[in-house]
Amino acid sequence: LAGLIALSTYLPDPENAAARAVPDGIRPPVFMAHGTQDPVIPQAVAAHTAQTLKDLGFPLQWQSYPMAHQVCTEELEALGDWLDARFAG
Repeated sequence: LAGLIALSTYLPDPENAAARAVPDGIRPPVFMAHGTQDPVIPQAVAAHTAQTLKDLGFPLQWQSYPMAHQVCTEELEALGDWLDARFAG
């Protein structure tokens, strides 16, 4: 697994995430982005997920954008750059 992409999402059970983490210390890089005005999944919930992933040792790129539960051009550009870095390595 070369990486994980998490757009406008969250871990439903972050307290037990460590037990479900990838075994053997494998921690693929994660690109996570969220809207600051998301009415579906509040940004605070996503930020808690981001912190949980960091605490578990996942290399995380966290981005937030002034948008609701959607995608924007800036997000797609950042994701494209992140993907380019994964494929280049």
